[in-house]
Amino acid sequence: MKTNVFANSDALKRLLSPDNVAPLIQLPEDLNPFYADGVEIWAKVYGGNQHIKLVTAIGMLESAQQLGKLDGVTTLVEASSGNMVHALHIVKDWFGIKEVIPVIPRDIAPGKLEVIRLLGMDPVFFKDNGVALAEELGKRPGHLNLNQYHNAANPAAHEKHTGPQIFDQTEGHVRIFAAGLGTTGTMEGVCRFLRGQLGPKITTVGIVCKEGNPIPGIRSFKKLREIGFAWKVWSDHLIEMTTPEAYLASLNMQKKGISAGPSSGAALQGLIDFIRKEKSSGKLDSYRGPDGKIVAVFICPDAWEKYIEKYTMALDSFQI
Repeated sequence: MKTNVFANSDALKRLLSPDNVAPLIQLPEDLNPFYADGVEIWAKVYGGNQHIKLVTAIGMLESAQQLGKLDGVTTLVEASSGNMVHALHIVKDWFGIKEVIPVIPRDIAPGKLEVIRLLGMDPVFFKDNGVALAEELGKRPGHLNLNQYHNAANPAAHEKHTGPQIFDQTEGHVRIFAAGLGTTGTMEGVCRFLRGQLGPKITTVGIVCKEGNPIPGIRSFKKLREIGFAWKVWSDHLIEMTTPEAYLASLNMQKKGISAGPSSGAALQGLIDFIRKEKSSGKLDSYRGPDGKIVAVFICPDAWEKYIEKYTMALDSFQI
């Protein structure tokens, strides 16, 4: 029997389906400073065809279709740091959509901007509140703003797909989960599922970028005020991350063969900082499972290629 083969007219839909399980990869000892303490750090890696924003995009579009919100809609307008509009553009034809208008920040990574333009999308740039601008543009006839920052279908997609995958892949042994807070949909959806399965045994760590330290896909506390989800409820602990820390952790993963962008690096470094704090306070053993191990999982939302130009700007030459 052929495996990992996608044929016939629905090949692409099956290839890009959120039902496909993204790999979970255990980090080697030189990327895990707590290896000797019995801590396993696992990366839930999305990239290439398994883009994490595809999970959200498909979930929001399916929900909108079921509610009749796509009737007469030809154009989607979405505020995004780049990945969501890319995902929406990939799947738009499945839902009868002709165009996606990206509302993107002026400081978007050059690689992401190039992808948007090569795909034929015409971006609208914003300086302050892209969410409000996309909402306004989405009110025009034939237009719709799905609004990933307030749409309940966003976390629902991760509760349906990402959370169960992590639970199954760790055989229910996951005890710490970390993710960067952008739309915060991944954190809410995964946490909602894991809390349902594990109750107080699961601890979540939300990663935010320190003010003045931009990290693509992750927001500062100030920017999180624009989010419609109860991200504080779903994040047991919050860790601030700097730009250099995020890019260095990302680069270190890349050197070992894990293609993970700066938001992935931020999630890893934030998780490491949290574990270090718990070890220093003598609380680390409280996370051990029945086998004596501590299983920690963090999300790698996308690959690093779109951000290549930013690494040398974010890191000093001696760090590279």
